[in-house]
Amino acid sequence: VFIPLAFSSYVFFIGLPALLYKKLTQARAWNRWDECLKISSQLETIGRWTPAKVPASEIARYRATALAGQKNLDEALKVYEPFGDGNEIPEWLYLAHLSDIHSAAKEFDRAIECGLRAIEKAPANSLLFIDHGWRLIFRKNDVINAKLALEKAEALEIIELGQMFLSRLKGTIALEEANYSSARQHFQKSLEQAEPFKNAIL
Repeated sequence: VFIPLAFSSYVFFIGLPALLYKKLTQARAWNRWDECLKISSQLETIGRWTPAKVPASEIARYRATALAGQKNLDEALKVYEPFGDGNEIPEWLYLAHLSDIHSAAKEFDRAIECGLRAIEKAPANSLLFIDHGWRLIFRKNDVINAKLALEKAEALEIIELGQMFLSRLKGTIALEEANYSSARQHFQKSLEQAEPFKNAIL
């Protein structure tokens, strides 16, 4: 009796970080900052006791984003700064995440600047161009430069996961241009492309 119970508890404990991480990404998607901070602390605690842990850089990223969303940008930057040396994560990824942190703080010019710096470090990464284009059109209504970012993204290889974000970008550009029929088609396509990933941990 005790062995199956112990094994079940072990399996649950090992799987708990993945469950919490999924909740963390969902909380971030809906800007539920208090929940992000709570789950980040839980993941940090669990990580001390199980080999199946979420990387410290990921926990710090979500914690920093939540702090930025709560208008505590200085503290947010301090939390994530230790991972900017390129040792644990690539520098381009650090800059891309830093862009998201500034966006959460509504520092959109700084977010765009960090995104451009990320592109300089990884110019063959199509997702960076898609993300850059999205910020330009969604935050700045900059159709011209958003289209340039779109063109550069489409000239590169785009992984399956990136296709839904590409369609979303196209739809948002079309919406800004008052091309509502085209916008609707692109947004619908984005939803269809997102369907295979609806249960994924992103």
